Amino acid sequence: MTELNAAIDPINGNSAGLLIEDLNDLRRPCWIPYPRAEQGFQKLLDLLRSPPSHRPGGMLLYGDSNSGKTTLTRYFQAHMAKVGKVGDADFSFRGPNYILTVQCPPYSSTGALLSGTLRTLKAPHQDSWHWEKKLGATVSILSKTNVRMVIIDEIHNALTGSHDKRVHFLNTIKYLSNELCVPVVAVGTSLALTTIQTDQQLGSRLEPFKLPKWDADKEFAQFLGRIFLHLKVKPVPAVNSRKFRERFVHMTDGLTGEVWSLALKVAEGMHAKGQEIVDEDIVVETPWVRPQDRRSER
Repeated sequence: MTELNAAIDPINGNSAGLLIEDLNDLRRPCWIPYPRAEQGFQKLLDLLRSPPSHRPGGMLLYGDSNSGKTTLTRYFQAHMAKVGKVGDADFSFRGPNYILTVQCPPYSSTGALLSGTLRTLKAPHQDSWHWEKKLGATVSILSKTNVRMVIIDEIHNALTGSHDKRVHFLNTIKYLSNELCVPVVAVGTSLALTTIQTDQQLGSRLEPFKLPKWDADKEFAQFLGRIFLHLKVKPVPAVNSRKFRERFVHMTDGLTGEVWSLALKVAEGMHAKGQEIVDEDIVVETPWVRPQDRRSER
């Protein structure tokens, strides 16, 4: 059994230990690894290790809302800053290389994207500057800081706006990637596929990678088990029951972020009652509205 899967043995239910010291820490976001996310992490690492190129590759990380995309990229960025060097590049917090993460504005605006980038860099600028001036400042600063990867979150927002604005927006992303010789990672919902594929060159560069919804299989049992262990409750034998897993998947629509939120609510209820072992009754008793039902109520 690998180290990843050893956290919970689906046959005998041995615990790998409890990781949280204080009940208040339960709500703190954390990284719970699982195979698909680790594959995504490895693809990000491969991009980071690739030599500089005037036509660098990239990645399109996509999936439903709350499927864990942003959590993956944030963990990757934090992990690289913590571990430090990869080859000759020093990614520690004081190192000269780093990963830049920016959020796509809520509409196709090159100026807004560049303003957001300059704010992230804490660079002096004015939002009223013409986009060309902002672009020049962005490239100049990033060239000096030796950025090694640019991650653009919420890229599906670029679909909002006229055709000409979308073209200009995507051309700016290509220009930044080419000028800095670094890969771009675009992150968004399934609409991101449509966004990127409207540009043939960018679509061919950014390899799609999907974070899918969960099925009620053994892999989900391991993932859910690790979450409950992290939350200081005992998941076995409940997670070994397919009926239990199917209920959890149904209640969360199989979305990673929703799985975490429901498990947290269940664990909080258990701690309040002094219950140690997860069972189906406590899940049924937990106040919860399915994601799709929340959307239909709007």
